Amino acid sequence: LDFISQLKLRASWGVLGNQEIGNYPFSSLVETGRLVYPFGGQIATGAALVETGNDKIKWETTTQTDFGLDLSLFEDRISLLADYYYKKSSDVLVRIPIPQAGGSQNPPFVNAGEVENQGWDLALIYKQNINDFNFSIRANISTVKNKVLSLAEGEPILGGFGLADGPITKTEPGYPIGSFYLYQMEGIFQSQEEIDASPFQSDFTRPGDVKFADLNKDGAIDDEDRAHLGNPFPDFIYGLNADFGYKNFDLSVLVQGVEGNDVYFLYGNFAYETQSRGFNSYAEILDRWTPDNPNGSIPKVSIDDRNGNRRISTRFLEDGSYLRVRNITLGYTFNNLLKNAKAITGLRAYVSVQNAFTFTKYPGLDPEIQANANDTQGFNISSDLAVGIDWGTVPAPRTIIAGFNLSF
Repeated sequence: LDFISQLKLRASWGVLGNQEIGNYPFSSLVETGRLVYPFGGQIATGAALVETGNDKIKWETTTQTDFGLDLSLFEDRISLLADYYYKKSSDVLVRIPIPQAGGSQNPPFVNAGEVENQGWDLALIYKQNINDFNFSIRANISTVKNKVLSLAEGEPILGGFGLADGPITKTEPGYPIGSFYLYQMEGIFQSQEEIDASPFQSDFTRPGDVKFADLNKDGAIDDEDRAHLGNPFPDFIYGLNADFGYKNFDLSVLVQGVEGNDVYFLYGNFAYETQSRGFNSYAEILDRWTPDNPNGSIPKVSIDDRNGNRRISTRFLEDGSYLRVRNITLGYTFNNLLKNAKAITGLRAYVSVQNAFTFTKYPGLDPEIQANANDTQGFNISSDLAVGIDWGTVPAPRTIIAGFNLSF
């Protein structure tokens, strides 16, 4: 089989710790100077326990198993890299909520979680030289399936706080970390007759309000009708890196995309429901429900929102898939121009566009949503439980750069 340049099978197994756990989670923290207390009609500066330590914590442990294949064909012109991995993290450090009557703003870290991740990483590379033309194309795709296996005493951890509507995510065994725990929107009520024939929503429900699903079939919409209805983990992540060269010209293109992830468009709570908040609205509010526009894309305008149309629900759950051209660079290398310059050995001029194009159906400012410090869990800390919640992320700018590379 002369066309096979390389064939390698790989397997590995290992156990690692995790050093990204903060510097002093074992010790308590007392803050002074900023907190005040009333004593005898006077305000006095005091101290308070703001962080509870835990001297019994230990290293997280991650056990990972990998199987891989390296295949090169036709003198390395075509290469395939394939990997399957299974990773299990035990004794994961998490903050288990405790009553604030315990006297601390932040609960302690405890070794209380077990999480698994598994998936594939695939890469295909093709290289070719044809006279003065050469190119290299690398395409890759990755998948990950995340699931919480256990938590201390099986108690779920809520996340995505920030509004009066309560938490957006719920992390518990059997589901991905930070999965969205929501009411389900079924549509918009068109008539009083439809309201009367549906499960009880509220005393204030009127035509044009959101119709929520009675998931537990008890005839009324309440907290028991929330369910795990989405998560921020994509079906797959993909990318393409292409380099082309023709004589003195070079061109590189970097494309990256995500498919199948959910984003909770929390900013839509302001973009579509601004009547009592003083914010500018999205143009979609012009297509709101009215008796003359029964097929409007959003519910009726409401100042006090008595039906709870803004509540945490699938109304604001969006497909976060996108394709982004991250970089395009075109360059030209001057050869003859510098043949008499002894000090300078090379000169290349280039122009580069970063964040050139984004293709997405996501209605927010930027579909690339990560963890956000606005998620506080009530404990004033940034959290992985808020991945995929869009608080109105500032979009990445498009940048055009032109310059020269000099070699001496």
